[in-house]
Amino acid sequence: MTGIYLHIPFCRKACRYCDFCFIVSLKYLDIYLAALSKEIKLRQSEVKEPVSSIYFGGGTPSVMGVQQINKLLDLLFRTFTVLPDAELTLEGNPDDLNKLYIKDLSRTDINRLSIGVQSFRAHDLQMMNRSHNENQASQAIENAAQSGIENISIDLIYGLPGLTLNAWKANVKTAFSLPVKHLSAYHLTYEKDTIFYKWLTDGRIMEIEEEDSVRQYEFLHQYAIGKGFAHYEVSNFSLPGYRSQHNSLYWSGNAYTGFGASAHSYDETGRQWNLDTVKHYIQAVELEKIWYKREELSEKDKYHDYLVTKLRTQEGIRFEEVARLFGRERVNFLKQNVRPFLDSDINEVTLTEEGITVTTQGWLRLDTVTRALMED
Repeated sequence: MTGIYLHIPFCRKACRYCDFCFIVSLKYLDIYLAALSKEIKLRQSEVKEPVSSIYFGGGTPSVMGVQQINKLLDLLFRTFTVLPDAELTLEGNPDDLNKLYIKDLSRTDINRLSIGVQSFRAHDLQMMNRSHNENQASQAIENAAQSGIENISIDLIYGLPGLTLNAWKANVKTAFSLPVKHLSAYHLTYEKDTIFYKWLTDGRIMEIEEEDSVRQYEFLHQYAIGKGFAHYEVSNFSLPGYRSQHNSLYWSGNAYTGFGASAHSYDETGRQWNLDTVKHYIQAVELEKIWYKREELSEKDKYHDYLVTKLRTQEGIRFEEVARLFGRERVNFLKQNVRPFLDSDINEVTLTEEGITVTTQGWLRLDTVTRALMED
């Protein structure tokens, strides 16, 4: 099985924390979608496996009209073998997801919504320069559920400047009071070339203390588990049967193909990524010039990719799989290098005869654990 990702790099406003490929003008939406459609046709032969998931990411895919979404879906279904039970996800912002839009969307093949809530607090939304308010966030989720779209995921951000534990608790409790089947929660990172990074370096905002971030993470974990959600990946929680099938392809090392500006692709031998400027991407595809760069992966690269993705998941690393993919010597290497973490008071990892998993506490130090298990 394989997955398809389509990048829709258009937003109504620029969020102050975001460094993804996006523009805030819809002026070029039509010609961008034409280029995107052309790229899909030009790369038809690259998608050899049946497609188990299609993901519209961004940017803000919900800036597209439902007709435009349908047109892309029709092209994908005509071009590739899409499985009947494929997961079809659309990312959307609450201010786009009004009752009429949701009603029309429910008549398409989209069967999963990923809603960019980020926070239910007015202060946080204004600070992040989000395009919606706290009432629109809750209403969008209710609209989707009432329309018959059952598989609803939302995003939240913790570790925001000035975010107290009590404020975060209120956010989490609001999220789980709504008809949500999946939750992705990310700690704020200060990426270069973002407004938040400039504000941080200028002293206009301050990072919260690490212990406050840890408390927010731990509360989310405990509360989600109490509501019947599995913490199945470092940043992701789901009710039974509602894991993100698309993202699970990434974490399982399966092939996927990305279309659109800045989109990434991965196969058994290498990875590639498209031009990350909308204008340059459109021009290159229109002229059928090379619009991507590619990197062939060494055996060591593949092993490191395996660690980076697998250690993020609840299942972790399986020794039988490591031996099959990379040889028995690497199993011995892993068993030896994981020892310091077993002697730690923090209880970062669990070692069994079957493999290695990172604990909830260990996920807080995931980079350290992963680096220790890599080959220099």
